[in-house]
Amino acid sequence: MPTTQTRRAMLGAAAEEFLVHGYAGSSLAVIAARLGLTKGALAHHFPTKDALAAGLMTILRQTLADQEAAARRAYPDSGARAVVALVLGMAARGVEDPRVAASVVLLSDRSAPSYEIADVIADWVARIQGLIEQGRELGEVGGRLSAHEVAEHILVTAVGSAFLGSRIYFTDRDRKRLRFMRVTLTAVGVTDADDVVDGVLATRANGMLTELPPSMGLSAPS
Repeated sequence: MPTTQTRRAMLGAAAEEFLVHGYAGSSLAVIAARLGLTKGALAHHFPTKDALAAGLMTILRQTLADQEAAARRAYPDSGARAVVALVLGMAARGVEDPRVAASVVLLSDRSAPSYEIADVIADWVARIQGLIEQGRELGEVGGRLSAHEVAEHILVTAVGSAFLGSRIYFTDRDRKRLRFMRVTLTAVGVTDADDVVDGVLATRANGMLTELPPSMGLSAPS
């Protein structure tokens, strides 16, 4: 087994390569070259690209667990706000850590190993679903869609809006942040969707929505 530092470096190099060239366009040789290693040295720890993708998916799942815990801790009495906090937390981690960003990109890469991706998507949907169900129990979320359907929609919207934002330059500075999340929450019966989203955004901006400490968060996994 590689050391934690070595594993982090290898997965980081793989993430950067996947982000630039996609899964199919990347190779163990080029990833190894990013680290100043031979292909054989890299393959000793990660024998295939699938193994590297699996490592990134593990990081993504740990990130999801950590961000859900942080969201529930911040909003124990509001499933709707916790959902927004989870979406914001995942977006922030994607900006901060290329391994998370690459993991999310791989979700829509048809050349990436589907068996790993299917498990991660199911996990992500389940975590959102749990928060939606909490919101319904608290009378925050209504609508006729099942909690599972709402969770799927939120995930597709979050990942899709991130993709859209990376491809399109918007000149309208008055566009509301998380505008698609606002539409989704309104559609599922959250009557004060703007207040919910704006409140979480303000809390995060003021530094009041704290993350889990490094020993429990993504900075620890490798």
